[in-house]
Amino acid sequence: MTIEDYQRNLRGVNDGSDFSSEFLVRSLSVRGLPMRLSHEILQQNIYDSIRKREIVMPEEHTGQLGFEYAWKELLARSRNAGDFMVSNTQLFDVQMFKSVWRSVISAIAHAFITFDDDYLIQKAITGFRQCATLAGYFHLPDVFDFVVLSLSQATSLLSDSLPASVPNYPVVDVEGQSITVSKLAVDFGTNFKGQLAAVVLFNIVNGNGNALREGWTQVSE
Repeated sequence: MTIEDYQRNLRGVNDGSDFSSEFLVRSLSVRGLPMRLSHEILQQNIYDSIRKREIVMPEEHTGQLGFEYAWKELLARSRNAGDFMVSNTQLFDVQMFKSVWRSVISAIAHAFITFDDDYLIQKAITGFRQCATLAGYFHLPDVFDFVVLSLSQATSLLSDSLPASVPNYPVVDVEGQSITVSKLAVDFGTNFKGQLAAVVLFNIVNGNGNALREGWTQVSE
């Protein structure tokens, strides 16, 4: 939006009339602007202020717009954060991991499910495994459960509801062996990411059984 568009949009919106210059002067005087500024200059300042710091409503703090808003806020706060200090101690590692693990695993799961790029999928798998490794190292069963839950959902093998009766699935002969073919089996057989998630899931669970709590529910299902 140009300054002309902005000024045009403000015409007549104050209960059918324009905002007074006095109102604009008072609203901006708290920012240290001189009272002698004209109406146009005041509108220009408001316009520039919004351009530099976009107004984002709370319900818009999601998706790409929400990410850009959060990133700008982080950059603004970083300017007042002081000097960067390098710390070689491990004293803060567990507290840092506790504060971010849920968001990190959710982001990894989103990337794994959403993107089809082989490199990103491989990075997501590595992320799952590293989070599980840290969960074991710091003795955090809740993290293990969340990793297992995320991977279980990615397999697409968990059904929201079970059928009231066992369906009559077709049986096919494969090299002399009778195989029952269900819709779930067909869907899973064509779902590469689901198969990959299942492999990673059981790879993580194998050898870490004592670290699981609620995650066993998903594994059993």
